Amino acid sequence: MVASSLAAEGVRAGDGSEAPVAVAEDPTAFAAEVVARLVAAGEGAAPDRAGRVFVERNFTWAENSQRLEGALEAAQLAWAARRRVG
Repeated sequence: MVASSLAAEGVRAGDGSEAPVAVAEDPTAFAAEVVARLVAAGEGAAPDRAGRVFVERNFTWAENSQRLEGALEAAQLAWAARRRVG
């Protein structure tokens, strides 16, 4: 997995563990990381499955929809509270 440092900050499991991710800050470095992984795979190296496995285990539709629902409910409650005060 390749990501910017900002994106990598958001890729943590519920238990706080971090994803196996290569961090690249600019487009050139990002492209170089991706190309290096593709070249290695083309030369017979086993694909880096750790990133995919991490995402599959920690970021399911069910889990993310529950997180989104919780965030929306919290936003709605905050909005309603501000309307009562103002």
